[in-house]
Amino acid sequence: MPTLEQLRARDYHAAQSKGPTGLGGWLILPMIGMFLTPAINLWSLPEYFSLLGPDYALTTQQTFAVRFELAQALAMSAVPIGLLVLFFNRKRQFPPAHIAWQVVNLIWTLMVSALTYSAFREYHEATGASFWDDGTGSTLAGQLASTCIWTGYLLNSTRVRNTFVR
Repeated sequence: MPTLEQLRARDYHAAQSKGPTGLGGWLILPMIGMFLTPAINLWSLPEYFSLLGPDYALTTQQTFAVRFELAQALAMSAVPIGLLVLFFNRKRQFPPAHIAWQVVNLIWTLMVSALTYSAFREYHEATGASFWDDGTGSTLAGQLASTCIWTGYLLNSTRVRNTFVR
């Protein structure tokens, strides 16, 4: 555990470093995302619970798929709170933790998509609705793009290197 003097020396070094420092610039966008992710996921909770209610006759596999997606929404809502603590404390652990969160979220989104497709394939075939037309493809593409963009930024940004020094 670093001493207070070591922390002050790191902060002084960061302040003297070349390039931008602080929680500004493009870092505002991941911050907004970390605030919005729990809000958006929690907003969708009533939809999951209604699907699991008595109004729908779901198979065991479909129920499992809905519960798995619900678990993803809850887990991916809790992680940003911890990331925000690291972010505002300018902890050195923030960039790798944020990258890990992005990668895990991408993998989990792929798993949920495959599980949902498998569970609801008969419904899509019977109604003629394409699984990919309901936004699944754009959700996966958006998550992949977000992971690539923010991973590259967090690994290569001078502002990130100068800001997260504690």
